[in-house]
Amino acid sequence: VIFLILKYQKRKKTSIEAAILEKENIINSADAITNFVGTLPEVEKELLKELIQYSLKDKKMPAPAVNKILGVTHKDSDIQKARRSQAITHINEYFTSNLKVPGLLISRERDITDKRAFVYFIPEELVKIISPFIS
Repeated sequence: VIFLILKYQKRKKTSIEAAILEKENIINSADAITNFVGTLPEVEKELLKELIQYSLKDKKMPAPAVNKILGVTHKDSDIQKARRSQAITHINEYFTSNLKVPGLLISRERDITDKRAFVYFIPEELVKIISPFIS
């Protein structure tokens, strides 16, 4: 009987410790996300906000919209492509290094209407996590 009581208390203590650890992980994640968003350059923060808005509507952001936010709409197409790549790569690398999360925050795929162009989006599961921290 004593053995069963001790085993029950140990299991109860383990589940309480697990709940506390999970709560700490959530708080640490929230702090990390807040820090990630807060330290992004303004133009990249604006790009992230717009991408979230598109993704919340289950839409994908076309390259010309990304160019507009980055301020390169009247530049040569090679400059536009390079600036888009730099901004998105910076956000993705900063996201994975700060939050220790594998994978990309911002993904891209070919536009279904024009296979030469790309559209950009944030996967649904990440939008739900990140969107509360973007103001």
